[in-house]
Amino acid sequence: MSLIKYNRNFPNDFFRFFDDHATQANHSRNRPAVNIAESDDAFTLDVIAPGREKENFKVELNDDLLTVSYEVEKQDTPKLLRREFTLGNFERTFKLDAKVVNGEHIAATYNNGILTLTLPKHEEAVAKGPQQIAIS
Repeated sequence: MSLIKYNRNFPNDFFRFFDDHATQANHSRNRPAVNIAESDDAFTLDVIAPGREKENFKVELNDDLLTVSYEVEKQDTPKLLRREFTLGNFERTFKLDAKVVNGEHIAATYNNGILTLTLPKHEEAVAKGPQQIAIS
């Protein structure tokens, strides 16, 4: 017997908030891959962005939209005979669930070509272990 209806789709429904919101239709070659992980008290987004300068990243939270962007001034480059990669600008936007993610404490680090964003959960959203109930 269950007092709360079990929603088998909960994980899928929740992670749709991390789907690219603003840039889904704009799939560019320069769009970096992102891994999203969950721990008991936070979510972690790892944005693969090797060869970039930390100073040119911008991470912004506006309402429930988290935007990660990278912008550099266009530099004169020699005439390339072959181009297989580019380190140009990009922007990725993710829609967050404000009831779950504590936007005031988001942290970012850039190390070894990976921009890591830590999105802590609100205390109310942290899963609590089983509670023992005393029998009288």
